[in-house]
Amino acid sequence: MAILHGSWLIQGYLLIWGETWRAICADEVSRGDRPGDHPKGMTREELREFLQGLQSEGKFNWSVSDRSVQSELTWKSQVIAVPTFIHESAAPSQKRTKKQKDNLSAIVPQHSAAPLTEGDRPLYLYPWKVEGLCLNPRLAIEFLQALPLGQMNLEASWFGGDLRFWSHLSRWSLDLLARCKFLPKVEQQQEGRGLSVWQPLLDSSLERSRLASFANLMPASCRTYQDNEQGIKIDLPVEPEALILSFLNCTIDVQLRDVARESSLPKMRSPIREWLQGLTATSMQVDVSPPELDSLETALQAWTAPIQPLLTRQ
Repeated sequence: MAILHGSWLIQGYLLIWGETWRAICADEVSRGDRPGDHPKGMTREELREFLQGLQSEGKFNWSVSDRSVQSELTWKSQVIAVPTFIHESAAPSQKRTKKQKDNLSAIVPQHSAAPLTEGDRPLYLYPWKVEGLCLNPRLAIEFLQALPLGQMNLEASWFGGDLRFWSHLSRWSLDLLARCKFLPKVEQQQEGRGLSVWQPLLDSSLERSRLASFANLMPASCRTYQDNEQGIKIDLPVEPEALILSFLNCTIDVQLRDVARESSLPKMRSPIREWLQGLTATSMQVDVSPPELDSLETALQAWTAPIQPLLTRQ
């Protein structure tokens, strides 16, 4: 059974990878001091063929072969901690016999479709390396909106609960856009530079309640992606709310930027003119002097003063 997985990472992109049933040989299991390749993870070609097969069968209207998509795609190796069976003989010990040392095939990741309570062997979080597609915010929205949420038979689903979660969250971002729940702002960077960005506006009890609900419902697997590949270790999980706000900030910004780019800018004096230009440009840069940037930020803070307590929590 092949399953598509993925999650939004705090670095600002959606990672897509695949998992499949296959027999596992001892040689496929990591024996070193770094995370090994996930023995049930799809290779780059397997993932590409799986996505193309879904499209040809009419299950998924998103093409990995589309030229406009290919120009923005990147492949990445990523470490993720997943439930894993670890036999006692695979645990570090100086008193192991040669037979026990060779029995490292007992370190086996559990397939995500199997229940966590399967069998009487304990499960541990263990880091494995997978290869997947990195989708920028624009491609991430297109990908998530193409997932068929009407598919009710979860056991036969070809995509996991992690992608289902982000697909629902992408619908919320569309709802925020439809109700104009967003604000422009300026962010000061190093060396006196500024960026024009769009941000979601979660200023009502309804939006804060939705944020809390999504944070509580986030699958644990979305929080176990690791920052590095050095050593057999696991980082503390990322806070759900931080991941959700990162997703909303990036996806809402890119969608509004595309729309704003099609509109003509009003004639305004500096630095308002440069700030508005930055809200439509891909670079986001606000090309003004540091004093002008300070005055712009002061004006924007005064404009948003009634809702500043809510914005600081985002």
